[in-house]
Amino acid sequence: MVNAKQKDPQPSARRACGQRLRNLLEEYDISPSGFAAVLGVSPQCLTNWSARGIPRQRVEPLARLLSVSEVWLVTGEGERARDIRRE
Repeated sequence: MVNAKQKDPQPSARRACGQRLRNLLEEYDISPSGFAAVLGVSPQCLTNWSARGIPRQRVEPLARLLSVSEVWLVTGEGERARDIRRE
């Protein structure tokens, strides 16, 4: 899990995080509006995350749902696949 006490990434890194989310949805052929409904947020909220970055408190649940590493989702570094052995 990403440490909640860590400083927020730079704005460009936050936008890159949102771009990774958008790319994952496209890769998995998940409609943004359908994914927003699953998350219980508005489609506009999900669009904002894609453009501005994912809020810190949403990273872990999104990473889990998309089966990717939290670190990869936030930074683009390390292994993309989530290590399910650690859960």
